Amino acid sequence: MLKKLITTIAVLAIAGYFTYDNYASYIENPWTRDGQVRADIIQITPRVTGPVIDLNVEDNSHVKKGDVLFKIDKHL
Repeated sequence: MLKKLITTIAVLAIAGYFTYDNYASYIENPWTRDGQVRADIIQITPRVTGPVIDLNVEDNSHVKKGDVLFKIDKHL
């Protein structure tokens, strides 16, 4: 009788551990099959014309106010 009780408690403890572990993993890294991503994408245009000689950003990178995005050759 005691052996059955210990086995039952051990099985419940193991099941509880795996349930909690899966729940904690989902809370830290949630996922969904039908999720949507919302992003703010804006178009920028310079006030002067000329070829771009230096590009300081990559696609989909975060920028802050005041960051230099690119340099334009003003001599052409």
